[in-house]
Amino acid sequence: MSKSQTKIWIIVATVVLIIGVGTIYNRNWVEAYYYNLKQNHHRYGDQMLLNGRYMRIAKSALYDEVIPIWRIAKSDKGYDFVRSPKAILNKNLVKYKVSSVGTYIDWKLIPFTDSDGKTGYVLLYAFKPDDRLLGQDNKASVLKPGYKYINEDSYISLLGCFK
Repeated sequence: MSKSQTKIWIIVATVVLIIGVGTIYNRNWVEAYYYNLKQNHHRYGDQMLLNGRYMRIAKSALYDEVIPIWRIAKSDKGYDFVRSPKAILNKNLVKYKVSSVGTYIDWKLIPFTDSDGKTGYVLLYAFKPDDRLLGQDNKASVLKPGYKYINEDSYISLLGCFK
């Protein structure tokens, strides 16, 4: 092997090693990112359809429950999720016989630390909610001092988190 071929193999091996180590240390991020690439086929302006778990909830004994809508806030300390005073009412999904909760805008992977100190990522979808489905959320939270909203978008989590 010539010197140039040896250098190329060393560079390739180094890049593969760096990617491998990065993947090990950011496994949660890689899992969430991969899941989004595999499952999220939405494009800007598409209708966000609920399926599976959320449609079963809407038609079950949890008829009076809500699907929370979130806002994302950030400070020097990190991110915070603020539960909006408006939520998607399951009974409205049934009443209007729809499975679309609104119009898709974008997605975000947000890092978080839970109460046990475990870190992970939550996959959130930005969307413009269908006004017919909205109602009051009695479990709304408030913006903590020192935090600012990162944008005006509303977010919904259809998965939970990766930790």
